[in-house]
Amino acid sequence: MEGRNQAGKQFDRLYRQFLPRLYQGALYLLGSREAAAQAAEAAWLRAFSGRDVSDTRAFWFACASGLVSACAK
Repeated sequence: MEGRNQAGKQFDRLYRQFLPRLYQGALYLLGSREAAAQAAEAAWLRAFSGRDVSDTRAFWFACASGLVSACAK
């Protein structure tokens, strides 16, 4: 149970740290608030799903690469 709680805290911390940056990047690329919110969320979920997030630099790279993919659609 404690491991799950720790994972939840880590998820929350990374979400607060990275999602606003992803959203700003998507807004710049797409120009639409709604499309930017959808692209940022898609990139975040793609990066977080099944990934070891202990290396925040690698995680940020996965987020950014997912954002480029999401914005290209």
